[in-house]
Amino acid sequence: KILKKYKLKSILEIGCGSGNLAPYFLKKGYDYTGSDLFKEMLDIAKEVEPKAKFIQADMRDLRFRKKFDGVIISGRSFTYLTTNEDVQNTLRSIYRILNKGGILIFDNFNAEKMINLKKKKFEQKSEYNGRKYRRVSIKSPNLKEGWTENWEATYYIEEKGRKTRAIKDKSTLRSFTKDELKLFLRLHNF
Repeated sequence: KILKKYKLKSILEIGCGSGNLAPYFLKKGYDYTGSDLFKEMLDIAKEVEPKAKFIQADMRDLRFRKKFDGVIISGRSFTYLTTNEDVQNTLRSIYRILNKGGILIFDNFNAEKMINLKKKKFEQKSEYNGRKYRRVSIKSPNLKEGWTENWEATYYIEEKGRKTRAIKDKSTLRSFTKDELKLFLRLHNF
């Protein structure tokens, strides 16, 4: 709805990961480019949607010849920006590659709801394309750089006829208060 409302045509998805959103954007006729920090993720994305353009890039220092009508950062990619310097470099970098009147659409963690000063364990389940996914997460406060937490997750992937795979992921993620985000955005011309 947002993309249609603002009549966006060219889209950069930052943190595109395995490219799951690329087919949607191409099917709807957008000039789509996906970017991710990790080549391994882009290799998967190219298999998922071979018609899409994918570029390895760090959101803190985007250098494209082309400008975009919109930049999208979905999932938890923005939450990996744990320092104020990372956030500022990213917003400065995005502003530089947006067309005049372009928009930034991003997701993040709300500190008022996410931060818990106690260790917390929780589990999430989903199914997609015949696979069952289960994520068991343990979060603990970090608070070294803003509203940060250590997040240790184990992903279990079940597929018929295959042994269940377990993938471990350890991250430090940042949550933001509404006022923090407003300030960061205002400081960088959004």
